[in-house]
Amino acid sequence: MKYRSRSQYVELVMSISLVLMLSSLNSRQMSDEIKEANRSAERGKQVVPEKKEHDDQIQDEQLLLEREQKLRSEIFNSIIRFASAGDSVERIRASVDAVANYLLERAEIVLSNAVKERFAAAEKNVLDGKFRKVSIDDLVDLATDTLVWRLSVLTDEEVEKFIKTLRGDFNADNVRLRYDGSAMAMVGDIARELRSWRSKSKQNSQSIRNKIRRMVEGGEPGKGIKGRVFLYRIRLPERFNESNFTPLQALLILYSVASDDSIEVPTYFFLDMMDLLYRGAEHIMPNPRGRSPFGSRGYLFSMPLDLVFDEPTLTTMLNLMEKKISG
Repeated sequence: MKYRSRSQYVELVMSISLVLMLSSLNSRQMSDEIKEANRSAERGKQVVPEKKEHDDQIQDEQLLLEREQKLRSEIFNSIIRFASAGDSVERIRASVDAVANYLLERAEIVLSNAVKERFAAAEKNVLDGKFRKVSIDDLVDLATDTLVWRLSVLTDEEVEKFIKTLRGDFNADNVRLRYDGSAMAMVGDIARELRSWRSKSKQNSQSIRNKIRRMVEGGEPGKGIKGRVFLYRIRLPERFNESNFTPLQALLILYSVASDDSIEVPTYFFLDMMDLLYRGAEHIMPNPRGRSPFGSRGYLFSMPLDLVFDEPTLTTMLNLMEKKISG
């Protein structure tokens, strides 16, 4: 099915709706003055809010935001429970299973038993003090080195798969590179860039390594590794309250960056959004049943995560991680 104007309109509405709904949970959309001006326009007169009312409304909204963030944190904490120093191997494996189930639910990522055992062993070594924790700079290095390796072995078939995934259900030519639509690109340009990056990665080009490093490092809130860590230290303080991380924490952060999934948002919110988008537009929108919000078949945002969270790539990342933190 070619990307037509009606489908284009639906995808635009979907993107805008997602941004607005997520934004409404994170921050105030309008100042109180604008809200009052809108009300006064409807009543045909101008209303200037009193300062006390203005301050009270701001305080109420801040309290509401704090309650929402606390609820989100509590939901996440009930699902993801990292092991602590001194915990048994069984407890560590349970935490690995919890993360694996979370990735499966959010993005249909399947961690093999071998990969889960490797993460459990690395987690135990960190908690026992045999390995040090992963720093933010370590995370940036790991993501950079792993991506350079993955690009160097990328096949033509995987390039096509990458593009097909980005095009999504509407076979789009102009695709989102960020969940909120803040970054867009034409699929032809992406394919050419991927092949160029593959060639340079095979040559171990320092220029492409620097480019990838800047991309994964980020810095602005929500962008790249540093941006995600900044947000999660605020929004999920009981799980990400330090600047150094265990291997499982590192895995979740890397997943969040690769998928553009805000992991503090409960899964039910995304599932409700998927259902909302489908209802009333069944003749246009695909059925979301059996689909995840993110990942290679992501209903809300598709990204070929199966190319970077497959067993060979995760094994490469674990090898690099263990070498880095075992010294």
